[in-house]
Amino acid sequence: MPVERESPLALTLAQGIVASDAMDSAIRKATELGATAIQPLVTARSAPLPDGESAARSASRHWRQIVAAAAEQSGRNRHSGRRAPRALADWLRGVAGVRHRACCRTRSKRVDGHRAAGIAARAS
Repeated sequence: MPVERESPLALTLAQGIVASDAMDSAIRKATELGATAIQPLVTARSAPLPDGESAARSASRHWRQIVAAAAEQSGRNRHSGRRAPRALADWLRGVAGVRHRACCRTRSKRVDGHRAAGIAARAS
């Protein structure tokens, strides 16, 4: 019988897209630490996404390989789900009614009517 190593908590990392190595590291560490989902966010200062459908598929495949390797390394039973990139403002609107905790670091004062720095609530 397999041993259950997954946390009962559902933890999603919403990460602004950063340069290749830093994004790889964020995905790897989030998976190793037990994130159940990873939501890449497109922000005003995020690294550019690859141009073209083929390049985007290649980046997505690369991130899936990182998740698989990190899950195996840390002994996880399941892989973190990686979602399609989403605009930060859209993501903030989508979680507006949800109890959550977020810590955003940005130089921007406001994102679509929301104060970006220090957003805090509690996940249930």
